Amino acid sequence: MSAGIIICAAGMGLRFISAGGDGLKLNAKLPDGMSVFEQSLDHARASGLPVLVITHPQHESVIEICSAANVPYVTLSSPSLGDSIACGVRSRPDWLGWIIHLADMPFIGAETFRQIENALRHCPSVRPFFREIPGHPVGFSKICQPELLSLQGENGARKVLTRFAPLQLNVTTPDVLSDIDLPDHLITGQL
Repeated sequence: MSAGIIICAAGMGLRFISAGGDGLKLNAKLPDGMSVFEQSLDHARASGLPVLVITHPQHESVIEICSAANVPYVTLSSPSLGDSIACGVRSRPDWLGWIIHLADMPFIGAETFRQIENALRHCPSVRPFFREIPGHPVGFSKICQPELLSLQGENGARKVLTRFAPLQLNVTTPDVLSDIDLPDHLITGQL
């Protein structure tokens, strides 16, 4: 068994909607025609690592995509990141580590996931950095499991990173900083 990827897809994307976005941002189309979620999932799966999606029961399109691709998912009524992380870790206690991937970061490539998984074999947590700026996804080894299981609320895993300072994994692509928060980011990503 290795570390696996938990894709956190339970958020409601309220900033995206309030800025004029049409519906759930995970359904929004990127320039290549894929949805934000489809591309995030494809890149995670291309890593060859196990994948688990945590999504909201109202996100029917995410559930349909997972079902069609035979990707396991768990529904969670809370949109908070901390609750999603705890749910994912609770659902996959046998993994040797958990790479927490935010579903609205569709530009992260498969190699980044593999680099994080490899680094997790030697340290408690790993975070990619681009030009000294911390990015995502963040990986946690088995030693962090009790703290991850206790997470709740919007702060994600910040307190775990405080206790287990992450290895700085320097990457050459800004994709680890690019997410989709507003409709304009569908073309450019957010840096």
